[in-house]
Amino acid sequence: MITAELTTTFGYIEQRQYVVDLSAPYSVKCDQKALITAKVTKVKNGAPVANQAVGWSFVAKQSSRDRLSRDMSVTNRQGIASVKVSFGPKAGKRIVKATVPGVKMPITVRCKGGLG
Repeated sequence: MITAELTTTFGYIEQRQYVVDLSAPYSVKCDQKALITAKVTKVKNGAPVANQAVGWSFVAKQSSRDRLSRDMSVTNRQGIASVKVSFGPKAGKRIVKATVPGVKMPITVRCKGGLG
């Protein structure tokens, strides 16, 4: 069973206030990849922010083989950017940080069971 985690933070980008919502599965098997998405919207009217760079990095990982599919992505017209997490052989939590100018938001994703 996969459950989702959603985290919200506020920050300022170019003097305008935005909201960044992160979502990811709470837990997956270690031989699967986890998709993390960031949705960037304007606080004032909830409109999505397109073409916004989102940086991705690990805050904590369990294995030297833990990987992110990219270190930066750009939001689409719906204000959504994403990254995939590949897990090394050790079960446990990983914390991935999404960085938008003025906002650094962490989210946790776990794998269970290790690799065969």
